[in-house]
Formats: sequence, C-alpha cells, structure tokens
Amino acid sequence: MRIISGKKIENCFENEFIYKYTFDTVWTNETIERVKMLGHIKIYDSFPRPMFQVKCYDGTTIKGVRGTDECRVVFPRDGPSEAKNNFEKRCEEIF
Repeated sequence: MRIISGKKIENCFENEFIYKYTFDTVWTNETIERVKMLGHIKIYDSFPRPMFQVKCYDGTTIKGVRGTDECRVVFPRDGPSEAKNNFEKRCEEIF
C-alpha cells in the first residue's frame, strides 16, 4: 500500500491542515490493523460503510473507510509540516 497522491482539502475552517491521501490499493482489515502502530484506533464495523479513525501520538487524526483507496488526515496546528512528513514516512515503513 503506497501513497499515490496527497492534496490539501479546502475547508471552512481557516488554518486547518486537512489532506486527502489516495493509495495504490484499498483499505482492508489487514492494512487497518497495521495503522494501529500510529496511535489509538477506533473501528466502526457496524456502520453501513465500515470506517476507522486513528488518533496518532503527535495529534494527527486519520479517517478512512474499509474498501476505499483513500483517507483524510487532519494534521495538528502546532507543527503541521513536521506531522505531514512524519505521516508519509511512517506509511512507507508500515505498508
């Protein structure tokens, strides 16, 4: 699972650092399990489209839906560039 693209999403909150990442494959139970390495995970299997949310140790939040090839990542206001670089590097390591 590799990052194909990552682009900033425009939103109604100024100074929010939200990115949409697209991967070369879809989120599966296996890949969702691997992302646990980044922080505390909540998995919502009962939703019509099962989703997950990870609160990373650095304040980053990752949200995705099983079966899709993308996720949204909200980087913390303090040091968003560093958190973004860290997220991308960690993805290379765990996937």
